[in-house]
Amino acid sequence: MSTLAALAIIAATTLSQAQPPGAGYVYPPVIAPGTKTEVALGGYDFTPDIEFRVLDPRIGLEKLGPPGEFHILTPPYWFGHRGFAGALPIPREVPVRLDIPADVVPGPMAWQAGNANGGTETRYFLVSALPIVLESRRREDSQSIESLPTIIAGRLSRNAEYDRYEFTARETAPVTLRLLARRLGSNFNPTLEVKDEQGREIVDLADTAGLDNDVTFPVQAGSHYTIKISDVDFRGHRSFVYALEITSGPRVVAVLPATGRRGTSQEMTFVGYGLEGETAGPTSTTRHVDFPDDPLHRFFDYQLETPFGTTTVKLRLGNFAESVAFEPKDDESLAEHASLRLTVPGAVTARINTRNDEDRYVFEARKDEILRIAVHAQTLGSPIDSFLRVLDAEGKELGKSDDTGDTSDCRLDFSSPADGVYTVLVSDRSGTATDSVYRLVMDRPQPDFTLSVRQQTLDLASGNTAEISVSAQRSGGHDHEIDLAIAGLPRGITASNTKIPGKASEAKIKLTAAKDCTTQLAYLKIMGASQIGDHTVSRVARAPISGSLCPVDPALETTSKILLTTTLKSPVTIAVIDRDRQRAVPRGTTYPIPVTISREEGYEGEISLLMSAKQSRRRQGIHSPIMKVPANAEQVEYPCFLPEWLAVERTTRMVVFAMARVTDARGKERYLMTRAKARVTFILEGALFKVTHTSGEVEARLGNAFNLVTTVKRVPQFVEPVKVEVFFPDDVREKFKTATIDMTADREKAELRIEVPTDQSLVGEHDVIVKATAILDGNLPAVSQTTVTLVISP
Repeated sequence: MSTLAALAIIAATTLSQAQPPGAGYVYPPVIAPGTKTEVALGGYDFTPDIEFRVLDPRIGLEKLGPPGEFHILTPPYWFGHRGFAGALPIPREVPVRLDIPADVVPGPMAWQAGNANGGTETRYFLVSALPIVLESRRREDSQSIESLPTIIAGRLSRNAEYDRYEFTARETAPVTLRLLARRLGSNFNPTLEVKDEQGREIVDLADTAGLDNDVTFPVQAGSHYTIKISDVDFRGHRSFVYALEITSGPRVVAVLPATGRRGTSQEMTFVGYGLEGETAGPTSTTRHVDFPDDPLHRFFDYQLETPFGTTTVKLRLGNFAESVAFEPKDDESLAEHASLRLTVPGAVTARINTRNDEDRYVFEARKDEILRIAVHAQTLGSPIDSFLRVLDAEGKELGKSDDTGDTSDCRLDFSSPADGVYTVLVSDRSGTATDSVYRLVMDRPQPDFTLSVRQQTLDLASGNTAEISVSAQRSGGHDHEIDLAIAGLPRGITASNTKIPGKASEAKIKLTAAKDCTTQLAYLKIMGASQIGDHTVSRVARAPISGSLCPVDPALETTSKILLTTTLKSPVTIAVIDRDRQRAVPRGTTYPIPVTISREEGYEGEISLLMSAKQSRRRQGIHSPIMKVPANAEQVEYPCFLPEWLAVERTTRMVVFAMARVTDARGKERYLMTRAKARVTFILEGALFKVTHTSGEVEARLGNAFNLVTTVKRVPQFVEPVKVEVFFPDDVREKFKTATIDMTADREKAELRIEVPTDQSLVGEHDVIVKATAILDGNLPAVSQTTVTLVISP
């Protein structure tokens, strides 16, 4: 066997065993510039040696502790048809301190993590200069917002949860809600509702398209308003974090034309709310804008003065003559202006019109002339899913373009077959983008090239090889060879095949790691140099940042930093005894999973068993601990708790990992994760016992005591003693004394005496959990619980 083939087999074995971590979320997800803030970084399959990186080098990150316990989703759970939906992963959180310099421009900041098992994708947190309010509510009460503007850092952590906020308008003006959830990587579709003090619905938005919600509505001075946020499917999860901006004042939603030419003065039309007159509703206004002659930036901040105050508008800078397409008022004027003549190079801003299936533009071109035609819509924040076609004078289609890369915008490099007049047709495929804006650009591309890398992360096992595919996007006839170089390679890693041949569009750089290479996270930068005319020019390869689930402008959401993670192969394998057997288990009990452990010769390090963050079937509270394995143990029993509410008509499963502590070639302590061979499959049977309460509600008064009557029903063969405890909600738990009672098999009913403190904050309803626990076989808990509504009166 060749050395290369052997390395390929080793790499495949390593990849099949390693379990890389996954990035999740930051909570709170909003941080102010100029502060040092302690937050929790949540993620999946974290190990004690997990390391974090922020792509912006100015931001400091200090790890304050190891990963915490698994955060198991608490009731309510979905049952029936929805109960069989795919389970969301189970996170653990690491406390860190983020140091945000005062000069950091507010906006999303990307972070990622890695360990000796691999690197993670990127995720975002938000830096905001607005006053930050942390979600802090009791039960389902509305949280009061004292003043605007503000930004709320919140989370929908449980199924059927909704968050409510209320404010009183200080002035008659437009108010804008901007919800950032999917843009931060939160995989839920938010809804927004707003009601006035009479309960009338002002806003009702369901973000089924997954684009996050922005909405503006007028408010009256002195009036009271309530905002409600939930998931469109009423789901909840620890990772469902969001940022809600609430601002008062004018808002611009579109600018015509969409871009201004550098170094010119141009009339611009601003469309939005509260821009003209005394109305806070939809309006437009026109201004002459002086655009700076700034070749280094794509935007500049324009201060637009309105009757409701001054608002900052980010205007785009371009190099072409910019115009606005004629907008027909009726079918007759539409026929008179069927086509708009374009200049090349040039750009035109237009709005999709419902009376016209396709917008038509004509242009002249010479034989073999290469033109780049592009439609920008998503990059403008427009919902248009653009599609373009090019026709010759006889109506024959010569080219077409739909989505380009990771965007719904389109681009076409068109080579004209002859001198003549051609037609560009622009249409919208979304079917919902009525009166939405797009920008059509035509240009003669100059000889040039750009470089891109498809994935921003690369895992490389010590002693193995891996490849990075670098793509070249050539334009204007550029066909020279491109020499590639990599900056930031760690010691012990070498690169080869660093050249893209002339006219080729891709090269696969091969990285080789020495056997004694230390495990680490390193950012690489790939640069390419090539001849253009009489000069050698350099370009840096860009990789996509994966943090946003609804990227607005993918061209901006890229980075030159490619995360290289050097990894190790675990010296441990684990397997489930009788791997194909389905295990019958009573509901509410703990099942000891029999696991065998195999160590490579000479390995005597610490091993722990833990559940996988990603379980395949019906979580609903199933969980297992992080359990250390005794030294030299070859077989252990790993406890898995199966709650009493699990359905019996379908099997339930558990995926187990082994985490082995090792040292790398340079003595650095690492933890390696490997998955057990086979999942553990359970068939649920009836519970051994059940705790109940005589009624679903109990009344009590401040300063008085009450009796909570409970009943424990048993199957005949279950004779173990049961301990009954009362657990109060987190926000009031410290104010009550713990109430417990032990019940032997001859007792069925018990009364728990509970004292109610004299504390006015306790007035209202509280969901109290009564939990009964028995210990089976010496150390395996069986649990039953019920919820009681406690109503406390003054």
